[in-house]
Amino acid sequence: MTSCEWFPRHNGTDRQGFSLNKAISDLLKRKLKPVYVILATCLIIFLSATSGITQMERQVAPAIAELKGSAHEGYGIAAFRREYLADPYGKAIGLSERQLQLCSQISTIVPAYESTSRWKNTALLGAVMALLFLIWQRWGVKAAQIAQDLKRKLNLAATQLIWRRLIATASERLAKMQKGSRPMKEAVVRSIVACPSCRQELRVPVGKGRIRITCSACGNKFETTT
Repeated sequence: MTSCEWFPRHNGTDRQGFSLNKAISDLLKRKLKPVYVILATCLIIFLSATSGITQMERQVAPAIAELKGSAHEGYGIAAFRREYLADPYGKAIGLSERQLQLCSQISTIVPAYESTSRWKNTALLGAVMALLFLIWQRWGVKAAQIAQDLKRKLNLAATQLIWRRLIATASERLAKMQKGSRPMKEAVVRSIVACPSCRQELRVPVGKGRIRITCSACGNKFETTT
């Protein structure tokens, strides 16, 4: 029996047809969204840059302490850059040869420190933007939907209020028109007859049958049918 017969061949698929590679790829497709990838990358870069900056600070800490004369707390590469590299020629006038050597030694770390700081700030900004996008993706859609529903309800309430005012105004105007048109209705239901004696025109109601009329001009009494 050869050595290769001790272990069965395995190409990622078992007897039931389950593909391990396919399962892993499906899991990665579901979980590793672009935003999560960006967030994880930014966090890795931020932590790596922070570790690099700490290592650089520890590397130059003895030289900085000797340059300052004491290990002053909070004094690091950034403070050295502001104090000694802002005006190196003017600062070099009052320094000794040993201090110049220390400054030269520390200055070799400054470019790497600045580059690492930029990467750290960029990664921090990218992580914050990714977190804000995740928050918006999780809660922003719901907030937008709630705002849209509220806006629709407010528009519906405003529309109903406008229609109510329009209906109330139309009802008031219709009531005023009906109230003002009552004398016209009375004029419509009356008729004009002439007095047989003096030919005075008199108004008489319509639909009353045979009625007796007294002329207001001459006092003559006569009957007519309306």
